Amino acid sequence: MIKKIKNFPSYLKTIKDDLLHHIPNTRKNSEELVWAQIFNNTIAESSWLLNKSLSPGRWAVGYPGLYILYRIYNDIKPKQILEFGLGESSKLLIQYHKAFDSKITIVEHNQEWINFFSIANYNVSSFTKVLPLTEKKIQGKQTRTYANLETIYQKQHYDVIVIDGPYGSISFSRSQIIDLVENDCLKEEFIIVMDDYDRKGEIETMDKVEDLLRKKGIEFKTGIYEGQKKTYILCTQAYQYLCQL
Repeated sequence: MIKKIKNFPSYLKTIKDDLLHHIPNTRKNSEELVWAQIFNNTIAESSWLLNKSLSPGRWAVGYPGLYILYRIYNDIKPKQILEFGLGESSKLLIQYHKAFDSKITIVEHNQEWINFFSIANYNVSSFTKVLPLTEKKIQGKQTRTYANLETIYQKQHYDVIVIDGPYGSISFSRSQIIDLVENDCLKEEFIIVMDDYDRKGEIETMDKVEDLLRKKGIEFKTGIYEGQKKTYILCTQAYQYLCQL
């Protein structure tokens, strides 16, 4: 009995630590469920998103990201869209493209994944660009990005850029968007969406993008949609309402 009493404070600490670990996850799960309800209600009567079979979460974009992307496509009707990383968000993009004849480019490094996706979902070969992964340094930090990016951004200007690939780096993750901003690949009015913004590498990348835009004298607004993970949006002031839908 005496031994149990002596161990009681450490037992309480274990409970406290366990609660502190699980409370944030419980909050995130609750927010994800709310966004799932909002997203499903939003697309219920959609005239163009006919195949509503989606599998959000885990490595794929979550419900908050799908919601803001649907609102961008449905409300803005962008004409030229670039997406990095073939996945669940591509299912929205492809159906939008079919309905509104927009020009879309999906960048993916894994040909086997492209083949599987095309068999199981939609044939994306005609508008998917396969670029291998490479390593580069930004401010002395190693990061993973796509090689031969110039084949994407030469003489191109995009309304919307969606970034959900490649898989993350510790520092300056998915840094290809920095190259596109540096090379003036955005239209006068534009939207950038970055998934996995709860990670340090993605935050560093978008901080760099914000600095570049300020140096170019481009005014912008930002917002965050949060569920199990965070989706970040940056847009010109004409679309600022997208930051708080």
